[in-house]
Amino acid sequence: MHATSPPRLVRWSSIFAAVLAATLILATPSFAAQLVGMQTHLMWSGVDATEVNRQLDAAKGAGATIVRVDAGWSQIEANGKGQWNAYHLGRLDNVIKSAEARGLKVLLTFWQTPCWASSAPADLKQDCTGSWWDRGVQRYTPTNPQDYADGLAYVVRRYGTRVAGYEIWNEPNASSYYKSTDPVRDYAALLKAAYPAAKAANPNVKVVGGSLMWADYNFTQKLYAAGVKGSFDAWSIHPYSDDRSPLDPHTDAYKHLSFIRGVPAVRDVLLSHGDDKPLWLTEFGWHTSTIRNQEPWRNGVSEETQATYVGQALEQISKWPYVEAGMVFQLKNMGTDPGSRSDNFGITRFDLSPKPAYAAFRAGAATVAAADQTGTPGGDTVPSTDTTPPPAPSVSPASGTYSSPQSVTMSEQEAGTTIRYTAGTAATVPPDPTATTGTVYSGPVAVGASQVVKVAAFDAAGNRSMIVRRDYTVMTQRKIVVAADADAMAMQARPATNFGTANPLGADRQDRSTTGSAVESFLRFEVPALRAGESISRAELSLVVRGRTDNGPAIYRTSTSWSESALTWNARPPRASSTPMGNFGALRDYGRSATPLSGIVTSDAVSLQLVPESTDGLDFASREDGGTATTYDPQLVLTVSAS
Repeated sequence: MHATSPPRLVRWSSIFAAVLAATLILATPSFAAQLVGMQTHLMWSGVDATEVNRQLDAAKGAGATIVRVDAGWSQIEANGKGQWNAYHLGRLDNVIKSAEARGLKVLLTFWQTPCWASSAPADLKQDCTGSWWDRGVQRYTPTNPQDYADGLAYVVRRYGTRVAGYEIWNEPNASSYYKSTDPVRDYAALLKAAYPAAKAANPNVKVVGGSLMWADYNFTQKLYAAGVKGSFDAWSIHPYSDDRSPLDPHTDAYKHLSFIRGVPAVRDVLLSHGDDKPLWLTEFGWHTSTIRNQEPWRNGVSEETQATYVGQALEQISKWPYVEAGMVFQLKNMGTDPGSRSDNFGITRFDLSPKPAYAAFRAGAATVAAADQTGTPGGDTVPSTDTTPPPAPSVSPASGTYSSPQSVTMSEQEAGTTIRYTAGTAATVPPDPTATTGTVYSGPVAVGASQVVKVAAFDAAGNRSMIVRRDYTVMTQRKIVVAADADAMAMQARPATNFGTANPLGADRQDRSTTGSAVESFLRFEVPALRAGESISRAELSLVVRGRTDNGPAIYRTSTSWSESALTWNARPPRASSTPMGNFGALRDYGRSATPLSGIVTSDAVSLQLVPESTDGLDFASREDGGTATTYDPQLVLTVSAS
């Protein structure tokens, strides 16, 4: 599974096209019936025989014909060369037998190096003592690739063609899964050692090379340059398209992140080297976490969108006869945290209850099966000789938060294209526009509330540009002025005296009337209930000031359990936090002054303490000052926003 933001790749497509046109005349290939299935983790710890049966039943119920099972070399030959672990082999025996009983084929991903064979540094291996697997030792390439080849040969002799394919490692182009100082060199050596060893054990098995994160045609080309030709029977890739549709073409620079363009690009590399061998798509998928508005690889999609994308991918696979197998990542969620990316790739939930994608997979599997039976010819893209997508339209303004409604304009970058758009909310993200769905742009689009807008251009041949997404938050605001419902002063020199009805309030480290006596004041406000959809975006304390100072009082939040008639220096309410909410700073003029406050975000009672920070303190008008509340009362001024 991919986990990091991708680098840009070199464009090889034009090179391959020239090579093909000049040097290759290939016969129409004959490929086996297509297999469709999903990733499972049946060899993980905690997965017992009962759980194996539950997951295989779910896979069979979805119409799968194959399951991908990751098997650890580090489990099977953990303690030394030739020391086979009977317990884990018995578990694997049961997985193979249970899949066979349901008519399901198995792709075995053979990876992870046992400590004794790992090239991990000594400070990680620690003489293979303790829980070395928790130190990531198994992700390092083996020191001697022949050790891996020998381990694979043992497994091949045990299962032979009962396993549909033996996949060599998992995502060797990703440092999180394959640690090597030179991954191209070392993976090529691994593949070149594994292939003859597997064929010597059983010449009829299928060895699947690659297992590359994304449709990485660049890494594939580098492996050919390192000599992997002739060392595999099928080539596997993981053509993830981040949070986009599998039919999204993306840009040329990021074609490896496009399902519909990346898969043919990898095939072009194979053909340019004279290899008319099948592709296996052993991972692709979309997670349904609640992550939104992050990098595209990190974002989740809704369960409904996941279902749509799974269906689109399987339908497209049915049009690619050279794709021999396609496997969704994955059968079930790995956990229950809705905010976790890795927990939510499943087409079923953690308890195996189906998401909408489960039914979409079953329908897609039927489409693939029907195409196999009827011999329906496939195609790489839309039925047109022109497959070049038009440039993406320009969309203005940019994504952002705005204080007023926006007028969104869209302009074509290539004459003759049609712009279509869809609109929705962040909670119900709209589907991508297609050549027949979405609104045709005819003039500025008014956005008066928070909306997500997706825009694309379509040429006459039906090719779609990259999707342009804009996220707009339009905020409406109102002011709420809350007068204090209680205020009181406390004096250090008279610690038991109540000044609840005193006027004015004070904040001074050295009161003028009593040398060395500090004076503090307390205010309480009742914040009213907000309307649905509103939130407090700004709060200010507004007081009528009497005097001047270079350093006004700091403001702290306190407990609300006090009254004007009982508050004294000795009975001051405790602070809710040692961090001030605000500070008045220098004040030069008589009259009403305001300072921002942090931390007021909900409708609730708010109690504030004014703590002097200088000896040239100030007096403030209190509720008892006379006049109207607007004139003199302490006020809490709230800016309330709604989107």
